[in-house]
Amino acid sequence: MKRPLYFISDVHFYLREDAVEQEKTAKVSQLIDSVIAKQGTLFIVGDFFDFWFEYGSVVPRSYFNILAKLREMTQAGCKLHYIGGNHDFWLGDFIINNLSATVYNKPAELTIDNKRFYIAHGDGIDPADKGYLFLQKILRNKFFIKLFSFIPPGLAFNLAKLVSGTSRKYDNNSTEILRQNRKQLRTFAGEKFAEGFDCVVLGHYHLPEEYHTGDKTYLNCGDWLKHFTYGVFEEGKLRLEYVKNSD
Repeated sequence: MKRPLYFISDVHFYLREDAVEQEKTAKVSQLIDSVIAKQGTLFIVGDFFDFWFEYGSVVPRSYFNILAKLREMTQAGCKLHYIGGNHDFWLGDFIINNLSATVYNKPAELTIDNKRFYIAHGDGIDPADKGYLFLQKILRNKFFIKLFSFIPPGLAFNLAKLVSGTSRKYDNNSTEILRQNRKQLRTFAGEKFAEGFDCVVLGHYHLPEEYHTGDKTYLNCGDWLKHFTYGVFEEGKLRLEYVKNSD
């Protein structure tokens, strides 16, 4: 696997082509340029797109530029790994064949430079969230996916626009809820450390964090709606980085 490794999650590219999305595309493209320059590997840790469903011959036009940038990256010799989130878990042949991506439908457990990595989007961590866990099983059921494929692409994309914005719920939480979420994520990471993992990489909660305990590291990639953060693994160390303003 090519180093350095870059980790990005919760970009939430929306099905629209406005100035906000154009700026977001420019910032992510800036990061991809860094991956290309260093001939590294990019890990997408879920919710890169706010909605993704693969039809046989249709790709949302608003995603064209960023898809082309990812293709440029892999054609330049870099590697792409994609772990589905709760908004973009319906990954398929397009991502694999056209972007030369390695796709994971469950958390990735990898050994890199003698360190054991646990990499997951982070949805479903809370065992008390039984409603979501039940819905997750339905949405990822092959029969349901087949039924959804009969919805015309234009209608499916319009439905996605109607329900879009749920990703922002984590940006509006109270200080106490954010504190509880951070504690829960650190506890989860600690459980993985106890299982023998050295590095835990998560997303989903839009809570950028680099947390060390001994020689173990937990990193939350944050988001690209508010924080514009990503992770880097280089020379045996995992760290959190913030996008620098071009001005």
